[in-house]
Amino acid sequence: MDYSSDHHFSDIIQVRFKGLANYAIPIGSFSYKSNGNINPYDPAKNFSGGQVGIDNVYDEFNGGTVKINKDGEKYVIDLDVTTKNGSLKGQFKGTLKKI
Repeated sequence: MDYSSDHHFSDIIQVRFKGLANYAIPIGSFSYKSNGNINPYDPAKNFSGGQVGIDNVYDEFNGGTVKINKDGEKYVIDLDVTTKNGSLKGQFKGTLKKI
């Protein structure tokens, strides 16, 4: 599932979830769980992947946590993830729309 903000940036951060009902944006705290892990993926606790893209160069998430909260129509998304090239921490505050 991909979502975008109301702003137009060439840089992106994408978080992927599996097994969500009605393609809703989930609220809560989620830890990374790939398909290859021994413990089963739980959509209430896990996200399945994601990537960061800067200037058309993309790096896949391979660990970390994502926290998503909603206040009215605005979301607050906190990222603390890892990629093969290092860690990424950040926060997004704003509205989202499904693309």
